[in-house]
Amino acid sequence: MIFAFSVLIFISRCSDVVTSLPGFGEVKETQFAGFVEVNPNFAGNLFYWFIASSTDRNCSSSETPLVIWLNGGPGASSLTGAFAENGPYVIEDDGTKTSNAKAWTRVGHMLYIDNPVGSGYSYVNKGGYADGEGEVAEQFRLGIQGFFEKHPTLRTNDLYITGESYAGKYIPHIAWEIVTKNEHTSDPKINLKGLLIGNGLYDPLNQFEVLPDYYNTLGMVSEETIQVVKTKYLQTCKMLYEIGKFTEAFNWCNNGSNLLNHEAGDIFLYDIRVEDGSAFDLLSANLAKYLNTADVMTAFHTNGHKWKQSDGTSSPNPVSDALASDIMKNNTLELFQTMIDGGCRIMLFVGNMDGSVCGVTGQTKMVKNFYWHGRDAFWANPRVTWKTSAGQVGGYIRSGGGFTFNIIHNSGHLVPKDQPLAALEMVYRYISKSGWTEKIDI
Repeated sequence: MIFAFSVLIFISRCSDVVTSLPGFGEVKETQFAGFVEVNPNFAGNLFYWFIASSTDRNCSSSETPLVIWLNGGPGASSLTGAFAENGPYVIEDDGTKTSNAKAWTRVGHMLYIDNPVGSGYSYVNKGGYADGEGEVAEQFRLGIQGFFEKHPTLRTNDLYITGESYAGKYIPHIAWEIVTKNEHTSDPKINLKGLLIGNGLYDPLNQFEVLPDYYNTLGMVSEETIQVVKTKYLQTCKMLYEIGKFTEAFNWCNNGSNLLNHEAGDIFLYDIRVEDGSAFDLLSANLAKYLNTADVMTAFHTNGHKWKQSDGTSSPNPVSDALASDIMKNNTLELFQTMIDGGCRIMLFVGNMDGSVCGVTGQTKMVKNFYWHGRDAFWANPRVTWKTSAGQVGGYIRSGGGFTFNIIHNSGHLVPKDQPLAALEMVYRYISKSGWTEKIDI
């Protein structure tokens, strides 16, 4: 009886094990996938997919970093990053299944979470969608705690939270929630060590205000249109922002961005090198086709809950609709100091070919306007041009005072997809605290 009871406990704890992936075959490393409840009042559950590091396939070492990845949106599924950016399994544009030699599992364990509830496989009943960053952050912290309850041996591993785009809002709020709850509650500590955020949205108004300069510098838009965007769209956006009409403000700023992109030739907003403005649609369609097949849903233990890219590119979009008034708020920068004081290092990185509000012009202005205790040390250090192991320019980096800003050369919004080697070595250098000019072996 005792033996039988022990077996039942083992099975219940391992009910989220993934043994194979349709189209990819048997998995070569430990994997878990499933749901953690974070909003019991509305049956809100976050979906997670854990993939063990290729250097620690059985999760036997507490020294292996645990790296969370989040896509943005709001409402984008983090499985976008898993299958198209930095995961070991790749779904190509033609639907074929391949592997990724530059997967971030070479650095640590990867944990992909569909955030917030309603994104990807994550689900919630009507009325339970998160309508602010505080709610998103609290539910996410509960989700991490729930994951560690299922897999307690991973709790002591160093944790890094990474992501891109609207994750520029998610991640700082999540990190602030973790740092403050670690300090002021008796909950089990979450071993957060650092953040890596790519092409993020932090200070939307100021990031939008300098977007015309980017298109103007590259000669993609006429002076007449630049002036219309600045004097009509962005001025109206600012006026609405200042009286607290954030949703209306976003619509004006976003329409100004759309006008710039339209005159530039309706190119891909997130990578000005790509002429097809609908480039992302095929990616989402391929993901939906794969992730909503019965055998894949069985493998991920998601039966009954279909996958959806809820990032505003499809309709209806209750996730993004619930956060409509949050998009324009500058509610991020003020959190960074608390995180740095709590021992959490921060790196912001940005691809210099991103034509969206999350691009390099707005990021640079945001960093110049960012005031924290380590600001003088940051600006006293020189900017360094770093190269990949292939001898090519990886990016341009300045670091100091617990904060790092890294511009990735020749990349759009999806840095791990556009520059996989640079992205991999960037993460490795940052987590391992290797220098940016010394030779590395990964």
